[in-house]
Amino acid sequence: GTPSLLVGDTSIPSWTVVNQETAWIFSGNFGIFPSEGLRSLDLSGYHDSAPFGGVTQTIPTQVNALYRLSFDLGAFSGSSVRVNAGTTTADFVHTLFGIQHWQTFSFDFTASSTSTAITLTGLSSAANNYIGLDNASVIFLSASSAPEPGSVVLFTVGGVLWLVRRRRS
Repeated sequence: GTPSLLVGDTSIPSWTVVNQETAWIFSGNFGIFPSEGLRSLDLSGYHDSAPFGGVTQTIPTQVNALYRLSFDLGAFSGSSVRVNAGTTTADFVHTLFGIQHWQTFSFDFTASSTSTAITLTGLSSAANNYIGLDNASVIFLSASSAPEPGSVVLFTVGGVLWLVRRRRS
C-alpha cells in the first residue's frame, strides 16, 4: 500500500525522486493522512535516516518574474526540509506537535532563466523518522518592473540622439 520510490523514479506526475528513496503513502497507511488528496510523500522513506529523499521538477518561468512556492510539511516538531528554486535556497522547520498536523509554508523566488528547477529535500527528522510532504504548488506573483539592461541602453541612446537633433534645429 505504500510504494518505495528510488532515486530517478518518475511515478509521481511531473516529479523525479532525488537524493534518496522516498515512500509514496496512500491515505491511512501507517495512520498517516495527506493534507489534500489521496497520497502524500514521506521523505524519510523506509530507511528512516539521513540522507533523506526529495523530489524535483523543472518548470517554465519568466526571467526576473516573482513566484511563490507553497507546500505542506507533516511531521513531528523539529523535522525539516530544504527548498531550492533555481539559485535560491531556504530551510523550513515543522513547529507543530504531532504527526498528523500539517503545516503550510511558502517561499518566494525570482526566476533567473526561462526554466527553474524546484527541489524539496528532507533535511532532518524528529523522533518518529517521518518527513511528510504534500500539496506543493507554484504560482506567478508578478513580472519584474525593472526594464531589461538592453532596453535601458536603447532608451538612453535614443534620448541622446533626440537631444543632439533638437540643438541643431
